Amino acid sequence: MEMNVDDEDNVNNNNNIFNEIDDEDWILEKPISVFALDPADRRVLKVADQRDAVQKKTFTKWINFHLSKREGLHVDDLFLDLRDGHILLSLLEIFTNQTIPRERGTSKFHALQNIEQCLKCLEQHHNIRLVNIRPEELVNGNPKLTLGLIWRIILHFQFCTELNALQKRLIKTALNVQWQQNGITVTGENQQRNRINQLSNPWGLYVDNDQTIYVADQENHRIIEWKWNATSGQVVAGGNGQGSGDHQLNYPYDVIIDKERDCLIICDGWNRRVVRWPRRNGTSGETIISNIYCLGLTMDENGSLYVVDDVKNEVRRYRRGESQGTVVAGGNGNGNRLDQLSSPHYVFVDRDHSVYVSDWNNNRVMKWMEGAKQGIVVAGGQGQGNGLTQLSCPQGVVVDELGTVYVADFGNDRIMRWSKGATQGSVIVGGNGSGGQSNQLNVPIGLSFDRHGNLYVVDNGNHRVQTFSIDLNT
Repeated sequence: MEMNVDDEDNVNNNNNIFNEIDDEDWILEKPISVFALDPADRRVLKVADQRDAVQKKTFTKWINFHLSKREGLHVDDLFLDLRDGHILLSLLEIFTNQTIPRERGTSKFHALQNIEQCLKCLEQHHNIRLVNIRPEELVNGNPKLTLGLIWRIILHFQFCTELNALQKRLIKTALNVQWQQNGITVTGENQQRNRINQLSNPWGLYVDNDQTIYVADQENHRIIEWKWNATSGQVVAGGNGQGSGDHQLNYPYDVIIDKERDCLIICDGWNRRVVRWPRRNGTSGETIISNIYCLGLTMDENGSLYVVDDVKNEVRRYRRGESQGTVVAGGNGNGNRLDQLSSPHYVFVDRDHSVYVSDWNNNRVMKWMEGAKQGIVVAGGQGQGNGLTQLSCPQGVVVDELGTVYVADFGNDRIMRWSKGATQGSVIVGGNGSGGQSNQLNVPIGLSFDRHGNLYVVDNGNHRVQTFSIDLNT
């Protein structure tokens, strides 16, 4: 069979696919055994080498970019210049801003010691798991292991850099978030009454994931549940008159939900007890803590209960099954020292188990880190007043994941925000004088956010709960 011109061109092109890998520069660098490979295997080998060459070039640029922060440091050949360990240690010092001990000698022994120090630093201080990377291989300039090590370093420190940058952007964004200044009443009226859609001197509240709110309707001696967009609420605890029976409450101050047990946990103030009440169709409660004048409470992710005792000026943590609890804030008498509280009201616990307490009489919010013997002031603490550095009888407190503190500034009829480490706060809603208009508050107490970031405030003096939506135009 004759071959036409097009067929001949196709064969030549196919041959070129394999011929092109045999350029002299590449093949002469390889051992003679490479010539024994068939063309397809040689092509795979060359592609792998090309990939390594690209990695080497890219990694060299990345290292030199960071080494430029120190005078006189530069990498020309990645596999040769890293062998003594000095460049690697300098790179880690730049990232960690710490001095790492090193050997100054030039022998192979000193190089091994430096590489060993580098690997130890990565594994023990940065939790970078290094498998099958031995100091001898790096000192000998093993290309594969050298590239592998640099890749792990890039993954870790570049991620940390990006994460820090992201966190800074999130902080900036969070501090710029604003809420609409005119609130919407979701429950209650401006008058003190006891009908199902009314409240009387409400205090604490809890907002569930589905935006159902639970309100401690204090002078009606009940807990009201108000579902999203409902026109009226329903009594889910108490509501049987003032009293000390298992089916009654007596001036409840706060309420939360124990999701694991599907029940309400209630500060039953004047009965000096904490009550557990079935969340669905419960007709009576069970006393779980006695002899405590509880004003505020919360629960961490482990199910530990944190309870404020206004009389003993302390916060106690009760792990599941405990009856006595452990003091985690205050407990050193009534006073204004950093290890003391004076009539604490509300409490918040973050993911690190740090406890934030609204210290009513000291006009401040305190943070007690887990295991600490004293707290630090994170809001207020500059005497009672209405300046941006001051609070007046703070009540409800919430802290976001960035450490920003949100507090109900009871005496100033406003909600304030204090960024982490700030010496003064900013007003986010209210602050327009005491009143019942939509942009006013009258001695706010309870404070919470829903999962969308909308703000809920118990407007105690107006016997209502107000919600303030995030202003999407900011």
